[in-house]
This record gives sequence, structure tokens and C-alpha cells, in this order.
Amino acid sequence: MTTQRYHFLDGLRGVAMLLGIVLHASMTFRGWDVWGVEEVSVAPEFFGWVFDFIHGFRMQLFFVVSGFFTMMLAKRRGLVSLLKQRLLRIVVPLVVGTLILSPMIYVLSAWGEERGRVHAAPEEADENLLEAAAIGDADRVAEWIEQGADLEVRGDNEETPLISAAFFGRVDCVELLLEAGADVEAKDRWGTNSMKAATMDFKIVKGIADSFGLEADREGREICARLLKEAGASGETSELKKGKWAEFAEEPWIYVPVFHHLWFLYYLCWLLLAFFILVKLPWRLLRWPDRLVDSPWAMIWILPLTWYFQILMPWQVGPGTATGIVPHWPKMGYYAVFFFFGVLCYGRSFVEERLGRRWPLWLSLSVPCLWLAREWQWWAEMQIWAQLAAVCYAWLMIAVSFGIFRRFCNGGNWAFRYLSDASYWLYLAHLPMIMVLAILTGDWEISGWFKFPFVILATTMPLLVIYEYVVRYTWIGALLHGRKSRVKPPTLPEVASSKRNEGL
Repeated sequence: MTTQRYHFLDGLRGVAMLLGIVLHASMTFRGWDVWGVEEVSVAPEFFGWVFDFIHGFRMQLFFVVSGFFTMMLAKRRGLVSLLKQRLLRIVVPLVVGTLILSPMIYVLSAWGEERGRVHAAPEEADENLLEAAAIGDADRVAEWIEQGADLEVRGDNEETPLISAAFFGRVDCVELLLEAGADVEAKDRWGTNSMKAATMDFKIVKGIADSFGLEADREGREICARLLKEAGASGETSELKKGKWAEFAEEPWIYVPVFHHLWFLYYLCWLLLAFFILVKLPWRLLRWPDRLVDSPWAMIWILPLTWYFQILMPWQVGPGTATGIVPHWPKMGYYAVFFFFGVLCYGRSFVEERLGRRWPLWLSLSVPCLWLAREWQWWAEMQIWAQLAAVCYAWLMIAVSFGIFRRFCNGGNWAFRYLSDASYWLYLAHLPMIMVLAILTGDWEISGWFKFPFVILATTMPLLVIYEYVVRYTWIGALLHGRKSRVKPPTLPEVASSKRNEGL
């Protein structure tokens, strides 16, 4: 008995991994101070679109495909074989990768911050003061104040350094700015002064901090509010009381960077555990009627459920980021919808043969959804609709991806399959190289339009060479994607001959 090979799904899983390299390479070009690097020689708006375009659907697509293959392996090989395979290909890379890569990322981050401080130009003191106050770098704040930086310099939303520092809870920075004479009553474009910034609902603060890759200090914000009150700022000094569950949801262990870019493997482990529990229950919760999965009407329950979890992660396009040891339950619930939809997809003719067939239409609809999600994400009164637009964008792009890859990438092409096999290794190993290249090229006096593709290629090509000679045909490759035998790729005459024979 032969088993069907889903070449297009292999490709989708690989592309989801490879897009992660592009995503991380774009971070320093969208106006973020990441690893001590902020590339401003090109339009950050463009790279903001690149980031949100990828982040809005990439990992959601991965979890759908992962759920599909999980059910496929369970049906074909049994739960014991599935457990062994997932332990080798998910748990081992997660543990080994975290132990090796996390220290490297911490060291590189510190190096980048120090290098960025050394190479900063004096004439950029005003802008650097605003950034240092937001990220909580008190040494840099003191340095820019000493150099005569404007204490009332304004950011994109008319925020001052004091407002930014109070908003995120940067106690040392607030003290320095107050001592230097910063205006406690200055307001941003929405009329928020430093006291209101320090006492705003922490859920809002956390969502905004996550969207910029920053951390927010709740206790620090309370201290900042007291300091501002003593300095004469108007407004109340206490936030609304939180319930015990809300306090737990803001536990630092949820956000402390432990797994970094490998967080998705950690969440996948939890979802696999849920899968093993559900598949063993006598009620057979994973046996849903075809009508609820195998047709477009599935969106009736999928969209509201996904929307609910997305609303819990506001002020951003797509899901939040939580790389700590304690899972973030809204994020877990959000990705569980995509994973278990993939589980339910296996064996459904609509999903395997027709989903995304009208991909040009779904692609045209996804563009306004992304635009609305980006435009509305910063407006409190539009948050619920911004999150609905983000959810619609994610599901539309999943349908688009299924349609395109089934139409054009379902023939088992050896080169495409090779990249698909290599994608897991490329994603696991790429982040330190992205960081090194971003830091080294940060002060190059050349256009970012050249730096961006250079960083991607200079990361990918060496890793592909390492994959070919160190990973693919060794025990490492066997661990990541199964054993591979070295096969000579077909020559052009052989391909042409094969095509002619097919025509006969």
C-alpha cells in the first residue's frame, strides 16, 4: 500500500521557517533599536510592512501544517511512533538549541548595545535620548543629557523621553530626567502626560511593549508614578486593582527571554501533550463532523475563536511574543486554534484538494485586512476591529498559501525539497548570524537596501554549506528530518528526457 506524499505541505512548512530569517533580518530596518542597531538609511515604513506581512500569518501557517502532519503520523504509524519522532525532532532540538544559542544571543546582544553606544554620533543625542529612555538604558540617558540633548525631544507620537520612561517603568531613567529638569506636564499627541503614562492600564502597556520587542516593568511604573507625584505631576498615582489571574498573566517568567526564536517548539510541545490527551479520551473530541471542517462554513467557529484570543493580545498585528518558561495562555490558546484545525484537516478532501483554490481572490482581500490591522492597532477605540482584521488576514493568507503551493509546488521538485529539508536547520541556527551581521553592518555608510539582502544571503549561504557537509547526511540531519542518502541531482538532459517520456 502506497501512502500519499503531501509535497506542497512540506514546502509550506519549509517556507514558514525560511520567512523567519527574513523577519528577523527586517527588525533593525523598521526603526527598532534591536541588538544596539537601528538602521535608518531606508524607509522604516516599508520594513514595517514586511515585518507585519510575515508575522501576521507565518507561524499560524506553521502550526496548521504541524497539526496536519501530527494527525497523519498518528493515523499511519500510531501514537508510540509519533511520540518517539516528536521527541527526537522537537524536544531534543529545543533543549540543545536553547542551551547553546541562548548564551550566544545574550552575549551578542550585550556586544551590540556596547558597539552601538560607541559608534553613536554626538549630533544624534536628542534621538538617542528618546530611545535610551524607552529601553531603560540609564547610562546612555546620563550620557546624552550630559552632551546637552533636548529633554523635550518628541517621538513619532509626540512623546517625550520622560513619558516613554514612565510608560515602561524605567525608574533610573525617570530619576535622571527629573533631576535634569524634564517637564512633567508635557503631553503626547493623545494628551497623555508622564503621570498618566505611568498609571495606564498595564495590559495596554504590555501589549505595546511586546509589539516593539521591549519589556515593561509593572513595579517600576508604580515607583515612577510616586516620583512624578513628588515632582509635581498631575494625576492619580494608583492603577486599577488586578485580579490574581491577571497578576499571574503578567508574571515575568512569561516574558523573560529563555527560548528566544525557539519558543514555537516549546509551545508545540504543550500542544502535542494536549493532542495525546484528547486523542485518548473516550469522547473522541478530535472526530468532528465534515460540515464543521470540510467546507468554508468552518470559518463560522474558527474566526470568533481566534478573534477571542487575539483580542487578549492587543496593540499589534498578529500574536504577541512570550519566550519565557511559563506559557502565555492567550498565545497558547491562539496557536491551539491553528494547530487543532490542522489536526482536523487531515483526511478532509476540501482541505487537501480545494482549500485556497481561489487564492487570487483571497490574496486581494488580505491586503485591506492587513492595512486595517496596521492602521487601527494604535487606536484604543478601534482595538477590537484591528484584531478582527488581523485574524482575517491570517486565515486568508493561510488559504492563499495552500492554494499557491498546491498549484505550483506539488510536483516533488528535488531542489525545492532540498530547501524544505534544510529550512529547519537554517531556522534553528540563523539568529546569531543575523545578529552578528546586523551589528557589524550597522555603521556601514551604504544604503540599507543593500544591507538587507546582504544580511539575508550572508546568513543563508554559509548555513546551507554547513547543512550540506555537516548536517544533512549525518546524525544531526537524521535527528532533524530523517536519514538522507547522497543522491546526484538530475542533469538537464536527464530532465528533458524524462519530460519527453512523460509526453509519450
